[in-house]
Amino acid sequence: MRSSFILLAAAAVLAAPAARADRDDHHHGHGHGHGHGKHKEEYWDGNCKVERKWKHGEYEEKRKCKAPERVVIVQPQPQPQVVYVYPPWMHRQHNEVTYVPQYQPQRVVTGASYCNSETVGQVLGGVVGGALGSQIGKGNGRTAATIGGAIAGVLVGGDVGRRMDAGNQACVGQVLEVAPVNHRVQWVEGPSTYVVVPARAVMRQGTYCRPYTVEVRGPYGTQRSNGTACRRGDGVWIAA
Repeated sequence: MRSSFILLAAAAVLAAPAARADRDDHHHGHGHGHGHGKHKEEYWDGNCKVERKWKHGEYEEKRKCKAPERVVIVQPQPQPQVVYVYPPWMHRQHNEVTYVPQYQPQRVVTGASYCNSETVGQVLGGVVGGALGSQIGKGNGRTAATIGGAIAGVLVGGDVGRRMDAGNQACVGQVLEVAPVNHRVQWVEGPSTYVVVPARAVMRQGTYCRPYTVEVRGPYGTQRSNGTACRRGDGVWIAA
């Protein structure tokens, strides 16, 4: 009995170091970067992503950095100012448009036609401004009668001219008289829409003339015509 106890005690003494060695191996195998274990961690350092690895006792670190964000400030672009180029017989000063003295229209002949569109008067009045603009399209008084509001003869030729009555042709004359270069003027009369775009005036044999484009859109399609009209001394526009 005594001999058995001695044998068991001896076995326990021999087993204790082995168990302790196993625990030590287990601890070193799974520790933080020691022995033969693996470990990985990731974190951000500023704009860089850092990745650290421990493997079989070796240490490795990788950094992947993003380019710093750029803040681009876009300055708003100023709106372009509209510059009106008026025909040479018109003079603008301090938002007032007046006739150059030598081109002040004379009294219009009796029986002339007048522009019958309020829209034309409003558009041109807004462009011209001042006292002259307030008179455009009213159809009464010497000033209104001579601001392109009267015509004599056929102003617009061809099929387009035949589709326009005397009042609408007078509106074309009114546009030619005061509208700036390449300024688009549009109005509606009944089922038709009229568009007139005057070009830059040129001097011909002592008289100013303006090329123009006129367009008529109606139930039966669209027709366009290019022509030139010349300005008489009384402000009446006639076909060149």
